[in-house]
Amino acid sequence: MLQFQTLFRQLRLPAQGCEGYSVSEFPGLDPSKVPLPSTTERLLTGLSKVNFVVGPNNSGKSRLLRSLFLGKLPETNDDVVWCRALERVRSSAIELAKADPSKYAGLLQFATAWDLFEPSNESYASRLQRFQRSLYNEAHRYPNARPVEVEQFLREACAGLPAGEVVGGTARATSPVVIYVPVLRSLRRIERATVVENYYGSTRDITAMPLRHSFVNAYLPARRETVRVDGFPDDGPSEVNLLTGEELHDILTNYLLGTLQQRKRIAEFQRFLSDRFFEGQSVTLIPERKNHFVKLKLGHEREQKIEDLGDGLQQLLVLTFPLFLVPEEQPLVVVVEEPEQCLHPGQQRALLDAWINAGSKVQFFATTHSNHFLDRTVEIDAIRVFRIDKSLPSEGGDERVPTFKITPWSHDDFTLLASIGVLNSSTLLTNATIWVEGITDRLYLRRYLELVQIGVSPKERMREDVHYSFVEYGGSGIDHWSFLNEKDDQPRIEVERLCAKLFLVADSPGTRAGIRQRHEMLRKRLGDRFYELNCKEVEHLLTPAVVAQVAAVMNGVTVPASGGEVDRRTTASLKTAIEKALGSTLRREIVEPGKNKVKDSLKLDFCQTAVQALRRVEEMSEEAESLANRLLSFVRAQNR
Repeated sequence: MLQFQTLFRQLRLPAQGCEGYSVSEFPGLDPSKVPLPSTTERLLTGLSKVNFVVGPNNSGKSRLLRSLFLGKLPETNDDVVWCRALERVRSSAIELAKADPSKYAGLLQFATAWDLFEPSNESYASRLQRFQRSLYNEAHRYPNARPVEVEQFLREACAGLPAGEVVGGTARATSPVVIYVPVLRSLRRIERATVVENYYGSTRDITAMPLRHSFVNAYLPARRETVRVDGFPDDGPSEVNLLTGEELHDILTNYLLGTLQQRKRIAEFQRFLSDRFFEGQSVTLIPERKNHFVKLKLGHEREQKIEDLGDGLQQLLVLTFPLFLVPEEQPLVVVVEEPEQCLHPGQQRALLDAWINAGSKVQFFATTHSNHFLDRTVEIDAIRVFRIDKSLPSEGGDERVPTFKITPWSHDDFTLLASIGVLNSSTLLTNATIWVEGITDRLYLRRYLELVQIGVSPKERMREDVHYSFVEYGGSGIDHWSFLNEKDDQPRIEVERLCAKLFLVADSPGTRAGIRQRHEMLRKRLGDRFYELNCKEVEHLLTPAVVAQVAAVMNGVTVPASGGEVDRRTTASLKTAIEKALGSTLRREIVEPGKNKVKDSLKLDFCQTAVQALRRVEEMSEEAESLANRLLSFVRAQNR
């Protein structure tokens, strides 16, 4: 599982800007164990490495992120962690005072009287700092007290606090840098222009970075002094920073002419672009002073203006550049409005992969309308999705005030698709289907796919109902599907409208001419996505040793293990394999008399017993292993 440090596990919704917002669930929070002074409806919990906020237009997504990160910066870490730390520090202080009341009688009284849960808007991180400072000062008041011991104790009590350190007897939170990328962003130069402000002819000349000016004036009029309008500070970002893309030339110039660390970060960004998006070709970013251009040199191609690149690639540069604007050890929060702009679905997945694999001290928050970002949420724990629903009260006349409900999304909630304006067919379906004749075929092939993936890392493993699904077509029922274009007027079911790309497995037709003809049509239509068994039925894919073992279990006897080299051939005759192994101990007939097949009434029992017996690839027949690997290759190809 991907390891990362979550800067914010929980965020308190600010009073200003989030009026009417509430949270409907609180994963990971037990209010009975950790009392909180504020209502839990104002706590956004369960945050992870990458956090998406989804919902219809005008549902309050961007307003939420602007309120969280463009106002007063929240404390790193969640109130629950700091609250528990405060409890631990106070309890330890009480125990220390009780151990030597002659020294710490006053300290004991002070610590016992401290109210952990007094109603207050003060964060628990701030309360912990205040308590430690007061405790430290209190220890100095008594002549018998030893402040050095108290300071040492405070250091030990806070040693396990994530994202914090103890300095001089007090806790200090590590403040992150926030880089906010608004929906108004571009690497294209927007020429100086005069913009008409009202109908009466008054005008204002925008001389630099009009996108930044527009965003700040529209959404942050009260933050003009704390959010720079004209660009990044020359020495790099600090606290809250806007990034619209217009700053790229100035940032590159300042960093390339700046400190050694800044020059290294630009070199790292160029290598990152090469590895992630340009298949290893060298990438060089060149800020040209004379014309205020940024040029890009790719491999052996002629250098070109960066604004002449495709819009999607420009977006990728803007959305990944923040990762290299701060030192690696600096906690960083990147907030993006609608990162899917101009990005092909494949590029969206590439961007998300880059975010997921970013440094351990980076966290992302983004609004989105894209279902493609949701592809990875089922299998990756580093992604969280929160849905916002807007509603009006039933009363209040024509001036009703809307409310906004934030709901953490669970994977079985398919209503999320409606909230981003798509149908179920757009996502949350597996990318590959494996078509088999019946239930026993499905159970055998499922087990074979499990066995050939033994030793594969969880990240690379293909899982049923995540990466692929089975479809049972019922033998001759295959005639009703559209990939058999027979010359008649019978309407057929369009496969492409129903499910993902398919791979079809069929039993050998034997001497049946009609089935052979059908298989030829399937082979012609599906190509290498059609597989015909070299044996009559799927049970024959088992080795004779496994067939004998299954028959022994069903007869309540034991078959001695065969020595020598393992026979990995398929079983030509089920009856011969069983009688050879069991002989006179055979009491229960498993094979249909006169036919080389398991009795219909026993097929499922036989299959389930065989699946339990198969524990290693070496116990599979060579054909079974070959088929499983072919299916696995197909599934992998559909999930790239």
